[in-house]
Amino acid sequence: MAWALITGASHGIGRDVARLAADDVSGLLLTGRDEGALQALAAELLRPGLQVEVLAADLAKPEGVQAVIDWTRGLASSLICSSTTPALALGAYPETCRLTPKRRSSKSMSWP
Repeated sequence: MAWALITGASHGIGRDVARLAADDVSGLLLTGRDEGALQALAAELLRPGLQVEVLAADLAKPEGVQAVIDWTRGLASSLICSSTTPALALGAYPETCRLTPKRRSSKSMSWP
């Protein structure tokens, strides 16, 4: 099972990346600060063959970063990340989760 960890999924770019990634993976891990927005996105994206999980966390705080690390422990071998969050993008997360999508067109992305 391939999982995509999408940070900042509550709104904006992170939300759009989650929508794009949903077509390419079998599991989405959505995180951001707005739990209501995350739950709404999860409900929008949920379909047969796609597992969606939500964790509300503030990744500007060390405890938020640690919560995401703990939440995803054990998934490193099947985890693809999209990080719009500097704490993760700058190395607070293991090497296996420092991938970013490659732009294929203005409306789609492919995952490495």
